[in-house]
Amino acid sequence: MFYLQVDDFTQAQSCARQLHDYVASAPDLNHLAQAHGLLARTALGLGDSAEAQLHLSRALEIVDNADFPIASWQVYRTAAEIFAKYGDVDRAATYRLRFVETVRRLAQNFEPEDRLHKSLLAVLATRTAQLEAMTSLPSRPA
Repeated sequence: MFYLQVDDFTQAQSCARQLHDYVASAPDLNHLAQAHGLLARTALGLGDSAEAQLHLSRALEIVDNADFPIASWQVYRTAAEIFAKYGDVDRAATYRLRFVETVRRLAQNFEPEDRLHKSLLAVLATRTAQLEAMTSLPSRPA
């Protein structure tokens, strides 16, 4: 979502709420998981940890019980970010690994020369490095 990329969390939250309201009454759990994931990311950006945890738990409940790889990789990335931000390094690492596994599985659906395959692997490299930096322990003073 563009507004997340430019750190306009208020506008991102508004769009995520619209998506949530639109899909909440439909039997579309894939998009509902994505909506909760977006709401979790916007709450994180706005500094509302309780709201972030609430929407993250709702998103994880959906993706952990269904095969929605498009929603899953985004929700797992968000989970890794949230847990890293709040100091739960072990859970952040768990969700970082789930993110990696899911993106790799998606990439395998395409031939190695396909643009989507290359794009997914590029996202994987970039986001994994960011997530690893967030979950790395500070070095000890000598």
